[in-house]
Amino acid sequence: MVLFAFCLFLFGCQAKMVSPPPPESFPTSPPSSLTEKPILLPDLTLSSITTDESGKLVTVLSNIGKTLVSPPFGKLKIYVDDDLRWSLPLDGISDPAFLQPGGVTRYTTPVELEGTHSVRAIIDSDDEILEENESNNILTKSLSYEMVVRLPPPSSSLPPVPSKPEDQEPILLSPEIRVTDLSLNPQRRVVVTLANVGKGIFLLRDGTLKVSVDGTPRGSYTLRSFSAQDYLLPEESMTFPTSVTFAGRHEVYATIDIDPGLKERKKESGGFRKMLEGLPVRPDIIVKELELTEDYELSIHLSNSGEGELPKGTTFRIRVYLNDQKVSDFDHLVSEPLRPLSGNRYAIDPPYRIRISGTSKVRVSIWPKGISDDIRLDNNTIERYFVIYPFKIGPHKSEDFPLLSLSYPLKKRGQKEKVRTEVRWDGGGFPLRLSLIGSGSSQKPPVVSGRSPLRLEVPIEEEKDRRRQPWRISVANLMEKKVEGTLIIQTP
Repeated sequence: MVLFAFCLFLFGCQAKMVSPPPPESFPTSPPSSLTEKPILLPDLTLSSITTDESGKLVTVLSNIGKTLVSPPFGKLKIYVDDDLRWSLPLDGISDPAFLQPGGVTRYTTPVELEGTHSVRAIIDSDDEILEENESNNILTKSLSYEMVVRLPPPSSSLPPVPSKPEDQEPILLSPEIRVTDLSLNPQRRVVVTLANVGKGIFLLRDGTLKVSVDGTPRGSYTLRSFSAQDYLLPEESMTFPTSVTFAGRHEVYATIDIDPGLKERKKESGGFRKMLEGLPVRPDIIVKELELTEDYELSIHLSNSGEGELPKGTTFRIRVYLNDQKVSDFDHLVSEPLRPLSGNRYAIDPPYRIRISGTSKVRVSIWPKGISDDIRLDNNTIERYFVIYPFKIGPHKSEDFPLLSLSYPLKKRGQKEKVRTEVRWDGGGFPLRLSLIGSGSSQKPPVVSGRSPLRLEVPIEEEKDRRRQPWRISVANLMEKKVEGTLIIQTP
């Protein structure tokens, strides 16, 4: 009996040891309070880097994000010709306004320039701050400074360093956008001048410009559509040419509407009212383009971009310069009216033929005899370069021609010019192919094919298009026999 009872005791202990405890239950999803909160991030950016009167580098730091920058802080680093010249933690900058949403700080570094150097500034160089956009933390510019007289700085005590932003409530710096002026440009378009008179950054996407003439609404424009930049810094101003035009004297009123959801941070814009007097309705004659006849002689094409018709019988004085030498000076009596708003073109062939060959620079200027025959004279001159290449291309072969790097003037943003190419050849009923490579204006090179004459135009919109690899014009012979012809290139 004793042995049997001892066995039952051992069996019971073993059963207790083998039985595992019940598994703990864990939540399969985070609490709803964590998923519903939006994540707001700061966005530090370097708006500009310049030199002051003593040659020191001045940076403009700003936070265009939606929340305060909090520790850990990154560093501001300055490189000159790829050498590190200055490094400072961001919380060591005496004016911490740039750490606040919408805040801006102009910080003068101790780095001084002498001569011309490549300067690179990096904010949050070690990526210690989590931001909305990390791509706007680097700014590189070529800066120059020549020291004439260096005066010792006036002695002054340094201002006290403010407490760190995490120790105080964040202060939102509000922008204040205002219309400060109204004017008319030579095309009689209303031009609006805006200024940010507040202390914070104004994002252009948050504003809409509205223009009225004599109390009647004439236009509504988002500010972002006027400019390539995204914001307006404090104490900065910009001009915006609108599409509103008129003739005579009228009262113009312009105001800025702010996004209603952001009015708590952006002060209301006051409207601006002004009497403006538009130029009268008159013709505006321009030299539209230059052409070459079948004998490669110059032909001048005029157009009327104004709102008034140019009557038949109007007299113009026309001068032609070839390679900066005056080769023709004559009066021309217009034989047919020129309709307004570029309704038609009018061709003029100089009385003494001007033949173009090789590489030639051509400039044509026109002047009306009557003061009322042309409302603007600043667009009455055109200058073009012509390059003419003769060629002989075998069957199913091609030949490339360089587009010379001619020193035509750079155009401002938004102004467009064109490179015009034309191929003429004997036996024009047989096709050729013309293409322009290296323009940077599109991913695929523009190509046309067909019979003589074959023309191709490519727009040049910005300076960067001129700095890419040299352009090449390719002429391909699609025929079974050799072809002889001429390639004409015309550039601004």
